[in-house]
Amino acid sequence: MTRTLRPLLTCALLGTLISLTGCSSSSSPGASSPAASTTASTAASDAQVIKVGWAGGKPVVPSARIPVKLGSKVRLEVTSDVDEIVHLHFNDAEQDVAAGGTVVFTFTADKPGVYDVEVHKADQLIVQLQIS
Repeated sequence: MTRTLRPLLTCALLGTLISLTGCSSSSSPGASSPAASTTASTAASDAQVIKVGWAGGKPVVPSARIPVKLGSKVRLEVTSDVDEIVHLHFNDAEQDVAAGGTVVFTFTADKPGVYDVEVHKADQLIVQLQIS
C-alpha cells in the first residue's frame, strides 16, 4: 500500500466506525430516542459525551450499559421530565434536576468497573457506565 493511500483508508475506516457506533442498538431498560446518545471524542472536545434521560417513569438511554474507555474524560448529561435527584455512583455525586431540566457530570474515568446512574425519588436505575 502506498504511503498516501494508507492515511486515506485509515480515515475512511475511522469515519465509518464512528458513524456505526451511533446506529447500534441493543435491548435497554428504556426507550431509545434522539435525546439518548453517546458521542466519541472529537477534535473540538476531548470528552466522551453521554446523553441519557428519565421520562415517563422510564430511562431514555442508547443502551443499558455504556462502555467508557479507562482514562478518558466524560461528560454525562442527564435530562428529566420530573423533579428528581440524579446519583452517579462513580464518584458518589448527586445533583437535583428540575422537571424539563438537565444536569451535567464531568469526570475522568480513572477507576475501572461498572457504575450505576440512578434517580433517587423513583429509586430506579437509568444506565450503567462500564469503565475499562
